Amino acid sequence: MTDGGETVWLPYPPNRVPGLPTGLSYAGRDGSAALPGDPGDVRFLVGERVLTAPGTRAGEQAA
Repeated sequence: MTDGGETVWLPYPPNRVPGLPTGLSYAGRDGSAALPGDPGDVRFLVGERVLTAPGTRAGEQAA
């Protein structure tokens, strides 16, 4: 999905993310394939969601 404007790389295909604002250009990037465009054009890079065990924070290990 591309609308022009600033470029946003998402960790999922844009059609899997409901409610994305208009006026931005979106590309999915899961790290397993070639880059979806020129990294110099990217203004926002959204990282993958990090799942944690209950009672821990990202980067900590469950006891």
